[in-house]
Amino acid sequence: MKGRIFGMIDSAAMNPLLQQQYETPYFRACAREREQLRSTIADSLGIYRGRVFITSNTSSGFVGVLGAATVARACVHPQGAVFQHFPGYRQILTDLGHSWSDCCRSRIDFHTHIAPTTGLIDESISLSSRDHKVVVDGAQSFGTALTAELIEHSDVALAPLHKHFMGAPGLGIAIVAPAIISDDSPLLRVLTVVEQGCVALEILKRANGRMATTNVWNYATLNISSCETQVIDDLGLEVINDDRRLPMRCLRPISDIPVRTLLPGPLVNGRHFEQDNTIRFSYWRTGSGDRPDVDCTDDFMDALRVAAQPGATA
Repeated sequence: MKGRIFGMIDSAAMNPLLQQQYETPYFRACAREREQLRSTIADSLGIYRGRVFITSNTSSGFVGVLGAATVARACVHPQGAVFQHFPGYRQILTDLGHSWSDCCRSRIDFHTHIAPTTGLIDESISLSSRDHKVVVDGAQSFGTALTAELIEHSDVALAPLHKHFMGAPGLGIAIVAPAIISDDSPLLRVLTVVEQGCVALEILKRANGRMATTNVWNYATLNISSCETQVIDDLGLEVINDDRRLPMRCLRPISDIPVRTLLPGPLVNGRHFEQDNTIRFSYWRTGSGDRPDVDCTDDFMDALRVAAQPGATA
């Protein structure tokens, strides 16, 4: 079979020497895996009238939205404070915010559901005017208890498949609401091109294998008591976000000093954001269906004690 494909392959589409490693035409196999993944995710989310697109990550979906906005002559308006957004998007969104002009035919509001460096929830998503299209970066909420809220209040929700939702690194999704489908929006055509560029076959297969187990959701939660809050306060820190639906907590100094001065030790399950002077501790516990949440507060407090010790080892 391989020899037959080798003789039939259009080398302007794919080098025959590369194709001969695969039993079936490579890009056809990728399309089949994308379709399976798209269908399984849509079923798991109960999306029957909207549309799921497979992307390479959140950023490819973000760039797709910007491309579609250009085609539609729509202006993209970032919502919320600049620190709410992913640091890599901030300058782009700032530039977009200055580009509003009378020549724009429509408006797209861009939200970040959960700020990656502070953990704060953008509650204004539910209040967005339905006269505007609403695009939401759901990188830190998709796969958590806030997934339904993300989808409900978005015309387009963007997310990766390697964070709280455990698919595979190198993949993401764009969830498009039924209203956008019926509008025959340029966004559909752009996202179709974005999806067709998602051609990492082994990664797609890995994600489909994960989906077959259904244990891809994050059931971790944190429920910090007043006593634990006092411990954090004694370290000179404050918790920025306290919504127990989220599997993360972000900390910053009470006074104006570098946070790593207060937490100089190893960061177990933590990440330092120097630009915003915060540290995020996040947790993941696998689950599916109606499994109850798993409290990871003890893990968080243990990690905090390690981080507070200069000579500690992880």
